[in-house]
Amino acid sequence: MISATRRIALVTPYYRPIVGGITTFVESLAAGVRARGFDVRIWTRHGDPGPDVEAGPSAPRSFARWARARIARWRPDVVHAQAHWYALAAAFRGRNPIARRTVFTIHTEWSSPRNPIRETALRRLLARADAVTCVSERRMLSLRERFPDLRGVQVVHPGVRALRADPDAVARVVTDFGLSGSEPVLCTVSMMVWPEKVRGLELLVRRLPLIRERHPSATLLIVGEGPLWGRVEDAVGAMHARDHVRLVGAREDPAPFLLASNFSVHCSFQDAFPQSVLESVLLGRTVLINEDSASAFPGDPEDLGLLPVPSTPEGIADGVTRLASDPRYRDTLASKGRLAVADRFSWSKSVDRFVDLYGL
Repeated sequence: MISATRRIALVTPYYRPIVGGITTFVESLAAGVRARGFDVRIWTRHGDPGPDVEAGPSAPRSFARWARARIARWRPDVVHAQAHWYALAAAFRGRNPIARRTVFTIHTEWSSPRNPIRETALRRLLARADAVTCVSERRMLSLRERFPDLRGVQVVHPGVRALRADPDAVARVVTDFGLSGSEPVLCTVSMMVWPEKVRGLELLVRRLPLIRERHPSATLLIVGEGPLWGRVEDAVGAMHARDHVRLVGAREDPAPFLLASNFSVHCSFQDAFPQSVLESVLLGRTVLINEDSASAFPGDPEDLGLLPVPSTPEGIADGVTRLASDPRYRDTLASKGRLAVADRFSWSKSVDRFVDLYGL
């Protein structure tokens, strides 16, 4: 057993009660390495403090200074920073790393460079990490295009949470949200933070009239919340779709809503590795996914229980019709995908990779 004195500091932009991919990643990684005998603490820019969790200032530079001082006092063996430059900057005092190893994981696509001085500073900061990982092959390729001289970049796929929901919870969703008699019920999950993700939701909402022409009792569940919630609400109102869209809001556990649906829908134009998609598959739900998002996953999407469709209104509507009209195909796709996701994207395998990178 590894001594509990080995310490890993996780630095993140988001943590609970904020839900989303980065929170899920950090929470699952922390649980996995703790199970192997490591001591783990989390420093977050946004979120609530709690046991082994400290929440700092919201301004990026202030957060980096704040986290740097506290991490240094804790004296970790490894600092594993997530997603944003200020999380990685917290791992260094001047030119010196705080810990013996520094790992940085890149999650979402970064905005295009606007300032060459800042771009040079970012390149130098990345080069100081002992290891840089990306959550998907697509994200790694774009990073290498931007920083071709950056060495040691590799892909470590996140694991996928196995969500659970008891039948009573699913039945309550059906009753509380008036889903009895709806066919098909579609469910989509989104944080509503990034404009290009919300653009995908708007595209989905705009296709509801055509979907309803083909399937008059179709109903869409939208689970999630965020700064761009208003854009989604406006799109629903503009399409006069309030009677057949349920704006659920933020839910810590989306499983009852996914299981109350016939299949899941994911439409986005900014995804590095959408974990919520594979969580749906593990629950036994086929996912209709636009091709832009499907390309984030390695291999054939259908092997993962995904039906990729063109990122157009017509493509989405045609995909809904195919899944709604052929339950046998839908169930076959879901069963095949569930087995593949459980085998290929386990957190046990992901933790193995990170422990190797930590050198402990």
